[in-house]
Order: sequence, then C-alpha cells, then structure tokens
Amino acid sequence: MKKLDVKGCLRRRKLWGILAVICCVVLCFTFFGNHEEDTTLPPSDSQGNVTPSQPNGSDSSNWQPSKEDIDSKGYYAAYRLEREKVRANQIELLNGIVNNANSTAEEKKNAQNKIMIITDNMGQELQIEQLLQAKGFNEAAVFIQDEKICIVLEDNMLSTDAAAQVVDIVKSITGKGMESVVIVPKNA
Repeated sequence: MKKLDVKGCLRRRKLWGILAVICCVVLCFTFFGNHEEDTTLPPSDSQGNVTPSQPNGSDSSNWQPSKEDIDSKGYYAAYRLEREKVRANQIELLNGIVNNANSTAEEKKNAQNKIMIITDNMGQELQIEQLLQAKGFNEAAVFIQDEKICIVLEDNMLSTDAAAQVVDIVKSITGKGMESVVIVPKNA
C-alpha cells in the first residue's frame, strides 16, 4: 500500500500558489502596467489587514474601480488590476512581518498562513473567472475574502439555471456552497 506524502502535497500546493501569484503579477504588468504608478501602500486595520483606499469608506469586498480606470481599461480589467495591487501590497506587508527579526514566532507563522490563504484565493479567483468565461459568461470578476465569494457578472437577468451553474463552478474550485456565493450584476 502506498503512503500519502502529505508534506510533498503541501509543498506542491504552496509552489502552485506562488506560481499563480507570479503569473498574475507578470500578466498584470505586461498588459496593464504603468511604470509610473503610485506605489504608496493602502491603509491597514489594527490586525494588519490591508484594505484599498476608497472615497466612500466601504470595505474591500465592495470595492469599485475608479471612473478613469474603467474608461481606460474597462471595468473588469480595472477591477482585476486593483485586486492584484491590493493583494501584492498585502503579501509585501506580511513578508515584512515574516522577515522582521522583532516578530515573534507566532506572528511569523500567522503571517505565513495569511500569505498562503491569499495565494490560494488568487489561484481560485483566476480559475473561477476562466471557467465562467469557458461556460459562456462574457466577463466575470471574482473576489474571495474570508468565507464570502463575490462574483460580478455582466448579465443583469441571470436565470436560475445560470446561477446554479455559477455556484457549481465555485463549489468545484473552493468547496464552498451557495451560502458563500454573492452574485452581483454589473450595471451597464
């Protein structure tokens, strides 16, 4: 009987997550990169969770791209670009904790766990977006945070069958069911 190599599986999963992050960053810079962008870090809350700067003060799960970004890149491209910027800043801040000699072992472990969660979420978001496009949805933007999965779709009148298809795709990737999925129609 063959033994399951749990450590090897975890290492491979971690490497795939890191690879997904690197691919997302490279693709974003390749297609949307502006080398003179503002590099200031977004604000963070008392636990060190990074949230994007927003004029209306809402949380990051309700973030909307700026009018200028939508006009120049399109809504979905602008959304994805901002999502990747926020995630890159989160990872940078967490890496700062991991590499700080003054951080306790528990703080470093928590930061490493958050990095793993972020990279897993990034890979899952990309997979869900690609599968939704493969199933005939023109565009989709996915944001996974904690136990909620927000999906912005072009279709304002989503049928019950189409909504079930979206939930099935999410469940196949994340293992989370209908109670975790929020489908938001993008207003034209």
